[in-house]
Amino acid sequence: MWRGEIDDCCFQNTLLRVRTRYLEPAYLLWFFKWLAISGQFATGSRGVGIHHLGAKALSEWSVPVAAQFERKRIVAAIEEQFSRLDAGVTALERVRQNLKKLRDLLPLLLLGRDRCAAPEDSEFSSRHVDGGSYEWAPLAEVSEHVVDCPHSTPTFLPQGMACIDTTCISPGVIHRDRLRYVDPVTYRDRVRRLTPQHGDLIFAREGTVGTAVVVPRDMHPCLGQRVMLFRPDRDAVDSDFMCLVANSEIVKRQYRSKLLGTTVPHLNVRDAKALRIPLPSLQVQRAIVAEADRIGSVLSAVEAAVELNETLSSSLRSSILATAFSGKLVSQDSDDEAASVLLEEIATERASSNGLKPASSRKPRMPREKARI
Repeated sequence: MWRGEIDDCCFQNTLLRVRTRYLEPAYLLWFFKWLAISGQFATGSRGVGIHHLGAKALSEWSVPVAAQFERKRIVAAIEEQFSRLDAGVTALERVRQNLKKLRDLLPLLLLGRDRCAAPEDSEFSSRHVDGGSYEWAPLAEVSEHVVDCPHSTPTFLPQGMACIDTTCISPGVIHRDRLRYVDPVTYRDRVRRLTPQHGDLIFAREGTVGTAVVVPRDMHPCLGQRVMLFRPDRDAVDSDFMCLVANSEIVKRQYRSKLLGTTVPHLNVRDAKALRIPLPSLQVQRAIVAEADRIGSVLSAVEAAVELNETLSSSLRSSILATAFSGKLVSQDSDDEAASVLLEEIATERASSNGLKPASSRKPRMPREKARI
């Protein structure tokens, strides 16, 4: 709703301006929002890919007209209910952000903050042991092989050999419904340097930098774009532990300052290989992974509850508006001036004008001069 926020401005040709002196702008605004949320505008529009609603179609739309004071009560009730929903959604978003932070910090908390303080770069050699602290080592040093992806975009097919890139991974998860596939010839070309196998770590170094997943036992993929592969030394580090730490704040805080690019951030292979992780014993690593999985399942349940409540919030908004414009949100007062009075006033005014529109106040356009050759 325009409130005069900007001086001397115009509106774009894809917008429609509605001005009425019969209904309160806020009442009409909420009615339009209901039409949009409920999909009625989309149904009444033209077009397939991009919906189009013309001025004529909008002007012919029927608007429920309540008594004047009832309309004001409706607007006040909607705004009160929506303010409560907005506060709830804001709280849910804070919960979502806190859950994400907890996931990022979980390995650090399980390792013990006092035993997981990484030394400064200037004090750090290839390996570091400081009293009771865990040993730290670069990813490259605890990997048997490190390979970057082929720097080419393959031709994808509906079926074939799986190809993993940043489009199908999130921290610790390969989304199989998003997997893309290549033909056997392309697959052999992309695994020429190293064939990914169960337990390998795939690490995104471009785009969603830092996202890491472990290749599962039932998958034999090749590398797509923007990722690289670490094959862990099984005698030094557990694959799932490496993945857990790679997705955590322990590693994120190391590469943030090294990211390059503005539109699409990326991390150099050299910097990715130098990322350091703490190395407790294999027994401790596996115990941390098991506990992280247990806590992670609890966090996932909370995240699902947050998502459900956000969905319910959207449904409640639609329900509130539907109730409001069906006359059931606020009580009706017999002392209010009947809506029929306004409708009669509108009908009388239209009859007296014989259906003629008021003269336009726009200045006529000046004809353009012909260009001289």
